[in-house]
Amino acid sequence: MTTMEQVLARCQQSRADGLAEPLLARWLLELEGRIYEEVTGPDEPERLPVTRWPEQGDRPLLADAPYEGLYELWVLANAEFELGNYEDYNALTARFEELYRAFRAHWRRHRRPAPARVRV
Repeated sequence: MTTMEQVLARCQQSRADGLAEPLLARWLLELEGRIYEEVTGPDEPERLPVTRWPEQGDRPLLADAPYEGLYELWVLANAEFELGNYEDYNALTARFEELYRAFRAHWRRHRRPAPARVRV
């Protein structure tokens, strides 16, 4: 499972180099909260998101393989926007949205409990 520290390290090695790590961490935490609220929380409320950095930087993030790339795409897209590279931002955001939709669909198929059947 991917941790926040691993994602931040990968992002700093790529195009986000030069941006402050707390800024990258803030973006990552925003996405982790979104994933909990929109996808995982309703089904597994006991599986809490990472909410603090650097204190929880070594805890596994909610989205696991093969969807852990969501975090890197999100942070890099925000970095490109911050740097004024809007074409790269748009491209990364489109890739993020595609992977996020696939993650949500996968979660619903494999983790969401089956609906209760009512007999009349």
